[in-house]
Amino acid sequence: MEVNSNGPETRVLTPLRLLRGILGFMSVERKWEVDESSMRQMLSSFNFPKYEDSLWLAVFPEGTDFTEQKCIRSQKFASEKGLPILHNILLPKTKGFAACLEELRGSLDAVDITIGYKNRCPTFFDNACGVSPSVTPTDGGLGHGKRTRKATVNVIPTSEEMVGSWLMETFSKKDQMLSDFHLRGCFHNQGTEGDLPMIPCLVKVFGQIRKTHNIIA
Repeated sequence: MEVNSNGPETRVLTPLRLLRGILGFMSVERKWEVDESSMRQMLSSFNFPKYEDSLWLAVFPEGTDFTEQKCIRSQKFASEKGLPILHNILLPKTKGFAACLEELRGSLDAVDITIGYKNRCPTFFDNACGVSPSVTPTDGGLGHGKRTRKATVNVIPTSEEMVGSWLMETFSKKDQMLSDFHLRGCFHNQGTEGDLPMIPCLVKVFGQIRKTHNIIA
């Protein structure tokens, strides 16, 4: 999901925005009364036979990047509303997540991914230059760990209120995992990631591009 901070009146069609539209990014205003209609319309377009076995929906419920100031505001809001006070991540936005489940519940399963960085989070420049997050901080890299958990959609509640409670509980656990990660330098039972083989990866990438071309055509 792409967040537009300029508002609908000043939105400009830039090459990056055009590319995001082609790739299926959802542009949001962070105002549910504005976003709900367009978000549900786009989600319903994903729930279509042509996307069978080819739909991956990446959702970042926090809605923005993590900074110290945003964390303080998030903690203040949590304290006022009686919600969990998180230290390593921000409170998740529950309405958009609930809408995704409501529209696509029969089309996907949920995979919960938590990534911890030992040194610092990667910047856009790091990603553009291909800085490997697996390099240890002592070697000048980022150093990271990752925990992946599959959460079958059937175990996630159906009502918006219960979905919100489930998401808050999940983020509380993620926050505790990240606190443990920063103390220990790794996640509990964290495995070691190896390098991906180039040729099989390229075959899969070009196969997916061809499949996407056939879907669009």
